[in-house]
Amino acid sequence: MLLNEIPFQDVIPIQGYGQNNFKINNKYYEGGIFIFTNNICKWSGFNDFSFSKFDISDMEIIFIGMGARNKKPVDIFKDFFIKNNIILECFSTPTACRAYNVTISSHRKAGALLMPI
Repeated sequence: MLLNEIPFQDVIPIQGYGQNNFKINNKYYEGGIFIFTNNICKWSGFNDFSFSKFDISDMEIIFIGMGARNKKPVDIFKDFFIKNNIILECFSTPTACRAYNVTISSHRKAGALLMPI
């Protein structure tokens, strides 16, 4: 599904998502991803903290896309964001994509960790 075009400044929106992929900055990414400001990397699930190599110190909120259905993340994962004073919101992946775009369009510092649908 493609999302509506909204003007963004200094951040990269999610342009679309589909079966096992995401369209961001006119490129397709297979599998799970992390996105924050201009940073994008692969993400393989709740045991993967490789996204923490990026500076997330000014991130206010992170949206977790849990795939087709909303589930709860493991405690160690939630604790990581709590320790970093980042609000954690879990949704299905389509809802997380939309919430991320709406939040960054209002110039808030949001990130997303998205499992494919």
